[in-house]
Amino acid sequence: MKQATGTYVIFMDSRDQTPKGAFTNLVQTALDHDSDMVVGYTKQFDADGNTDAFPNQLGVSDIRFETTLVETPNLIYDTLINNKLYRREFLANNSIQFTPESVDTDMSFTLAAHLASKNTSVITKTAYLWRAREIHDYNGPDRGEFSDFEARTAKLNICRTILIDNGVTEDSELYATFIHKVVSLDLPSFFTDVADTAENFQYHIQELIYGFLRDWNLWGL
Repeated sequence: MKQATGTYVIFMDSRDQTPKGAFTNLVQTALDHDSDMVVGYTKQFDADGNTDAFPNQLGVSDIRFETTLVETPNLIYDTLINNKLYRREFLANNSIQFTPESVDTDMSFTLAAHLASKNTSVITKTAYLWRAREIHDYNGPDRGEFSDFEARTAKLNICRTILIDNGVTEDSELYATFIHKVVSLDLPSFFTDVADTAENFQYHIQELIYGFLRDWNLWGL
């Protein structure tokens, strides 16, 4: 971001695409509403060109202008950095940046931006085409060694700390929405096809999730 000089910033992955007119829609919305950031809809596509809606986009299900994360808690589900346009000055003034030592900081970067934004716009037009990661081209953590779980829960811990540091209390609607996302989306992702894994994996993943729920005092949910 230090090299950026324009009014707005957009991030892209080299494997992904943007539909025609996406940048125009984002920029025009930002100009019309003086937005700190504009969030758009995301679709995913595979190697054969088949497209589908990107999962879990509760935060971008309705058009909204001049809103905030507190006013629209479902934006907590919006964890991609790529489906957005950011005002560069807004990012700089709030010291929102990537963490060099972390491979994947999308979740914490997006949360920090949402918390800092005093004026967020949401459009339901498709702003980003995310290529579904196939097993052969996935360079992330090895799930069989449980590092994926540890990496994801580490990011969740960072996000919870960011919320608390920004004055979000455990009795607030925003915090409750965050917890709902954790238990209904983030943790269940590790149960996908778990029945086809080795028995020791099944037991260990249960132990890890039990430990996480205990540490977060969520066992009663």
